[in-house]
Amino acid sequence: MENALIRTNRLGLKKLLGDQEAEIMEQVWAMGGEPVLARQVHERMPGGERLAYSTVVCTMGRLATKGLLKVIDATTKPYLYLPTLTREQFVDRTVGKLLEALAADFPLAVSRFLRPGDEQPPETVVQAILEAEE
Repeated sequence: MENALIRTNRLGLKKLLGDQEAEIMEQVWAMGGEPVLARQVHERMPGGERLAYSTVVCTMGRLATKGLLKVIDATTKPYLYLPTLTREQFVDRTVGKLLEALAADFPLAVSRFLRPGDEQPPETVVQAILEAEE
C-alpha cells in the first residue's frame, strides 16, 4: 500500500483504509479467508440495505488493484475474491512500512518512541524496523 494516508482521527482499520474498504475487508476476513463473492460481502455489511451492491463491487475492485484482494478467475463473472493477506499480516506490514518511512525522516523521534529514554543512533532504529518486517 504505497502512498497510504494514515487517518489518525479514525478507529481501527479505518486509520489505514477508507471507511468502506475497511468494512469490506473486515467482512472478507470474517468469512475465514475463503473465496467470496461481492454479493456475500454485501449481505454481511452493516447497513447493507442502504449500501448499493455496485458500491461493494467497485470497492472490492479497488481493493484488488491495491493488492489486498485477488480475483480467482477473471474470465468468469461474478468474480470470486480471495484476501492476499490475513488481517494480522496486513496490519503488521502497513505499520512496519509506516514506521520505516517515519524512521527514515525522523529517526530520533521514532527511536524515542521505540525505546523511551534510550537515544539510539538513527541507523540502529532503521535496522530494527527492517529486521522486524522480515
